Amino acid sequence: SRESQAGNDQIAMEGGAAAHWTGASGGARLKPSMVTAYEIAKAGGKYSGWYKEQLKLNEKQLSKGIRSFENQIARHEKWIIDPASKMADYHAYDPRRREALIKGWKQDIERHMDSIKILRGILKERENG
Repeated sequence: SRESQAGNDQIAMEGGAAAHWTGASGGARLKPSMVTAYEIAKAGGKYSGWYKEQLKLNEKQLSKGIRSFENQIARHEKWIIDPASKMADYHAYDPRRREALIKGWKQDIERHMDSIKILRGILKERENG
């Protein structure tokens, strides 16, 4: 089997950064610390399908998407600070359930931030030609 199938290849990225394959499950699995969400998606990794769909949108639609994700992040941050603002009976839940909700909201924020990075990357690439 080839070395790339063993998960040891590097991909040269714009700006001189390199991304390392961390798996060979069909899609690119890159270490997120090495490149941005935009670069990972563009290289065929996580969110690559969503990235390809966003390429079809015009600049106004991309900007609207960024604002929408920013609003979602603000909403989730509010829920983390005051969970009862989202769920009135939050404090009646089992502590494990409360912890899971907070964790889920934090994961949502991370995903929304990745989405913003992808949309901004598309806009920047279009500006630069």
